[in-house]
Amino acid sequence: MIFDEERLRHNQPVLSSLFERSRKAGRLSHAYLLFGEPSAPILEAAMYLAKSLECERGIFACNECDSCRRFENGTHPDFLFIDGQAGVIKKGDIDALSDFFSMSSLEKGHISAYVINHIENITQEAINALLKTLEEPSGNTIAFLTTTNRDKVLPTILSRCEKVMVRSPDLGELIASYRGEYKPEEYYIACNLAFSEQRRDEILDSKEFTSAYEAAMSYILALKDGSSYSSYTLLKEAGDSLKGNKCYNYFYTVLMIVFSDTVSGNTTSPFKDIEVGLANKSVNLVKAISFIGEMLTKSQANLNFTFSLAQLGSIMEDR
Repeated sequence: MIFDEERLRHNQPVLSSLFERSRKAGRLSHAYLLFGEPSAPILEAAMYLAKSLECERGIFACNECDSCRRFENGTHPDFLFIDGQAGVIKKGDIDALSDFFSMSSLEKGHISAYVINHIENITQEAINALLKTLEEPSGNTIAFLTTTNRDKVLPTILSRCEKVMVRSPDLGELIASYRGEYKPEEYYIACNLAFSEQRRDEILDSKEFTSAYEAAMSYILALKDGSSYSSYTLLKEAGDSLKGNKCYNYFYTVLMIVFSDTVSGNTTSPFKDIEVGLANKSVNLVKAISFIGEMLTKSQANLNFTFSLAQLGSIMEDR
């Protein structure tokens, strides 16, 4: 899916309007923090705006001029990308960023840009180096930082950026128009996890997702049917079969989505028939949603997964 001006204006009116007004007035911020849910096109929007800064034809990237093509090919001389999703952002990454732009000979009115994806995944040493870069930007350089967890971004970084939320797409429309090979329910979960079609396919094709989805659905169906063995199902299906943080995160994410849709009465959810059977557990679901959110936040803390499942089972059985 190629990001373009029409898509940006239609789906991200606040972001597109802010960027357009700032460029026309010559008052671009030196740093923007774009944030939102995992299903939002946060990185795509950041990359498109960075590309727009150098477009030869207008305020927004045309995707056709020489500058836009070089950007797409990864050969643009005045752009740098650091991906915190691929690994922890270290001080060396920030030093390389500073060196890259300090060596650039910028013409008058020339704009350079960099994107740091998942800025929350950064070491303390790298933060200190980045703060200096943000406070003393090299030449006419614009930073686009992205995150799907704004709460994990330090206040010292937040205070130096203009913060803009990137909206998630209409999942109802995506599901209604979907004609692919996966089950609508599985695709719906993947849409909540990622905006990119490629990334969704990667998730859906992974063994971790398949195992986690099946375990989560076994537990949800046991709850729906009012089985007195739902906690046993939870420990048997999830505790015995799921291994590793990816599986744990996918498992809890499936539960979070189905439980949240039940509580909110989401009529576009492909799980709506199942959710009818869970509606009488709304009090338990609200408590479970809070607990699952905490588990997802602490997913990297080496918590005992089986123990957390036992806690979840107790919450759902509490009367």
